[in-house]
Amino acid sequence: MSQQEKDISSSPIDGQEEFAKAVAAFHLPRFDELPTVDLYMDQILNYVTDQVALTVPPGEKALTASMVNNYVKRKLIPQPQAKKYSHIHMAHLIVVCILKQTFSITEIFQLIGVQADNYELSGAYDMFCTAFEESLRVLVTGRTASDRLADDCLLRAPDGATFSLEVNDVQGMTPQRRLLLSTVTSVANRIYVERTLESLATEGTV
Repeated sequence: MSQQEKDISSSPIDGQEEFAKAVAAFHLPRFDELPTVDLYMDQILNYVTDQVALTVPPGEKALTASMVNNYVKRKLIPQPQAKKYSHIHMAHLIVVCILKQTFSITEIFQLIGVQADNYELSGAYDMFCTAFEESLRVLVTGRTASDRLADDCLLRAPDGATFSLEVNDVQGMTPQRRLLLSTVTSVANRIYVERTLESLATEGTV
């Protein structure tokens, strides 16, 4: 049995093998993996939608042009230049699309601000991606693909299904990093609940 098959077989979600398989392989683009070519509106909508598709409830749109314009107006993301959006816009939009399922726009503005005030964008974004991926992965498969959120933030290896990531030195984490981990844990749990209810409804048990 391969490692991925082991991950899937340990999933606590009955009847959600395909979702567990997708979560086991889930990867958000890191900052240096984002396109370096600026994108027009329709291009960035397609790109961001593809990246966050796993996290979006069935039947819902991850991102629309009106959403992007609203985020610019509310200063969640920078103004586009000549109607084009850069890798910085892409990073912001991926984070916003994931967080908006659980938090209000005002809360997202505050959460992004806390990280932006304390860390470089690339580092803060990459840690968000890793923390979110692993929070969802450990909840659904009972395993993690990484042993750290950052060089100075190591993870304990989970022993089967668990509700959240365990960090080696919680007391040594900055308040900003603890807030980040709590944030992505909340979103991961929301996705888990939605998918589980969907599965139960399909089976006719709810």
